[in-house]
Amino acid sequence: MRRALPLTLLLALAGCKNDLKAEVAEERAAREAAQADLQTCDASLSAEASRAQACEAQLEPYLNPPVPDLKDRLLAIPGLEVEELEGGVPGHRTFALKLEQPIDHNDPAAGTFKQRMVLTHWSEDAPMVLSTTGYGLFGGPQIWLGYRAEPTLLVQGNQIVLEHRYFEGSMPYNTDPSELDWSYLSVWQSAGDSHRVVQALSQIYGGPWIATGHSKGGMTAIFHQRHYPEDLAGIVPYVAPISFGMDDARYELHMNEIGPADGACRRGLEDLALQQVLQRDAVAEVLAQREPAYRVFVPSGVAAAVAATAYTFAWGRWQYSGSPQLCDTVPEPGAPADVVAMWSQADPSLLVASGDPDPFEAYSYQVAAELGGPSYRASYLDFAIRQVDFSLLAQSPGPSWLGQRPRFNPMSMQQVDTYLRESARNVLAIYGAWDPWSAGQITVNEANNARVFMAPEVGHAAAIADLREPERAQATQMLMSMAGVHSFAPRWPGDSPVWDEARASRAWVMNLHRGVEQAALQRP
Repeated sequence: MRRALPLTLLLALAGCKNDLKAEVAEERAAREAAQADLQTCDASLSAEASRAQACEAQLEPYLNPPVPDLKDRLLAIPGLEVEELEGGVPGHRTFALKLEQPIDHNDPAAGTFKQRMVLTHWSEDAPMVLSTTGYGLFGGPQIWLGYRAEPTLLVQGNQIVLEHRYFEGSMPYNTDPSELDWSYLSVWQSAGDSHRVVQALSQIYGGPWIATGHSKGGMTAIFHQRHYPEDLAGIVPYVAPISFGMDDARYELHMNEIGPADGACRRGLEDLALQQVLQRDAVAEVLAQREPAYRVFVPSGVAAAVAATAYTFAWGRWQYSGSPQLCDTVPEPGAPADVVAMWSQADPSLLVASGDPDPFEAYSYQVAAELGGPSYRASYLDFAIRQVDFSLLAQSPGPSWLGQRPRFNPMSMQQVDTYLRESARNVLAIYGAWDPWSAGQITVNEANNARVFMAPEVGHAAAIADLREPERAQATQMLMSMAGVHSFAPRWPGDSPVWDEARASRAWVMNLHRGVEQAALQRP
């Protein structure tokens, strides 16, 4: 039989049980309160996060403003007209631009003109290659779609093709073309144009700027650097002659030595020119048989055209076709008329007075004012050429600037020469050994990171691509350093497609220039 617990113990146990229940209840209440607090805190944090997100959304346009489209940024540049062109280089954008320029950079009151250019955009972070044509755009911006100069190809840069003042669409007409003042067509004024292009477009393209150009375009790049060296990281002039005077004898000497060392090719071309004069009547007959365009003219007129083009025949062949392939095709001396006719550069336009203005009269003005040109007598034609009656050729009315004929300034190119020899830095100049214009190659100080490279066995289309190793690698490294590509590693082999594209680019530009530079030669 169990013994009953004392009452006092029972009471104590009951109290203890009640205490435990109370503690459990308190603990549960505390836990529930804590959970409620956590829920409140979570809700508060969630609300704060939502407010923060909303605040960030409101601040986003200020913290990270949207980048305007390139076209809008171009349009925001004062004085710049912008038209985007369709097509062009894949992955690039192309724009036809016109920048308002002062006619006289010393006097804003003299008026303004619109200077045309073509922008090929790749990346704002990439270098900019400023390619000056030295002439016009040879028709319009559309023909430059897809074109990239050799430096642009190699540095993978942006590019501007710039038309020269007083050519084509960059004529500074105020009101009446007859009021055109030719005195503003000068080396210094042209350099000022290029300088303002850099000032305007460097707002977008802040990387290195490299000026380049072919022939007179390369001269324009040199003039730009001479007057505004701070604009440019360097210049890459191609086949750019600097002539001393209106009758620079260096060209005559060069033409007497041009081509392979044995002289056979040179003598062969000179004989072809001579045969065009001596056999002009027979050659004219062959041309009339082959080309209906010649049949509307009297035979003696066609014969005169054949003889007239003989004067610049050898020069032109070396300039535009100078290569071993040319020499392989030159016939033996005394070739018959049907063979000579195949080489003739006679043109029916020599017999027709068009009345149209000379599209390159601005070039002839610059030659007469500052640039000068070569002495080229072609003395091997002297006796034969005296027997030709040139009176049947169309007579040119002469350039429109004849009433403002300039006085030649011999110091202009002398000062450029002094600058190149003493001060010019970061100059990479390319010439062709078989180019007549290479007689006017520049001289630089190599201590100023300036080099002149001569591509062997090539004419006026000479390019970095035509250099032989190690010079091609050296020239490429110089170009890359100008562009700020200091980690340049790849050296494309000689059969790399990049060199084929570079050669094609140079040849295309040379053909645009075909015949223009020969305007500086003296005619019979």
